[in-house]
Amino acid sequence: MYKVFFAYILLTCVFWFTKNPNIIPVLLLVSATILGKYFLDIDHIINWYVVKFSPGIEAMKNGNIKQIIEFVKKSEASQSSLILHHFYFHIVLLAISIFIFTSNSTIFGRGLLLAINFHLFEHIWVDAKTNPEKLQTWYFARMNKQLPIRFLPTWAKINLAFLVLFSILLTTGQ
Repeated sequence: MYKVFFAYILLTCVFWFTKNPNIIPVLLLVSATILGKYFLDIDHIINWYVVKFSPGIEAMKNGNIKQIIEFVKKSEASQSSLILHHFYFHIVLLAISIFIFTSNSTIFGRGLLLAINFHLFEHIWVDAKTNPEKLQTWYFARMNKQLPIRFLPTWAKINLAFLVLFSILLTTGQ
């Protein structure tokens, strides 16, 4: 899915560059997208310290970025109580995104928020389609009342609509 997202970012950069041949907005968008793609992975690293995940902590101490990314990918499926991958965080993220995309023209901020929203959307979409019970476990962790499983695909589609809206606002609002 990230290939599609990065292709969209590349097309946006080309579109902007043809309208106004200025490299600064392009560099801001690309750097924000890369940072936003990995921003939510900080959540996994925080969780390693809470549950004392020794291999991940050891890789961080050694500064081995490749090994850290491997451990994030491996431990992603087993971690179900993350702070930044939670329904409440997502609602706050959507509210901030709506505010930023409709009132601000900061390219870096928009690109960062779009990438973070896409990262969370990707997890929601895949789990809503393949394993809704798993989605309910991690996305609504620590909540007494949860969205029923039959509504999870609809919630994923609502997230897709927000992502499309944010994408349109990003592309047209350089």
